[in-house]
Amino acid sequence: EVNAKSFIVRTVLARAYLGAGAFDDAFRTYEQAAALASDADRRALAGQFGFTAVGDGYMTAGRARDALRAYQKALELDPANAELPAKIAAARARS
Repeated sequence: EVNAKSFIVRTVLARAYLGAGAFDDAFRTYEQAAALASDADRRALAGQFGFTAVGDGYMTAGRARDALRAYQKALELDPANAELPAKIAAARARS
């Protein structure tokens, strides 16, 4: 039996949304996953298959304000991520 509130279920669903270009759904689902995650899992959600990827998708779609929100969430989850300050600066410059 699969628990719909499971962290793993949420991350798989979010990745599917991300792959489909449904960035708003991916962002919302990653937020749900973050609420269920351990500290280590939260850091993983910040990376290239999580909020950073959502931000990159928003940037590609010309949605810099939404990208900024995703990058800031990624930085909140993983403050040591060295790539995020530049991504945040780029999103701010385009918004």
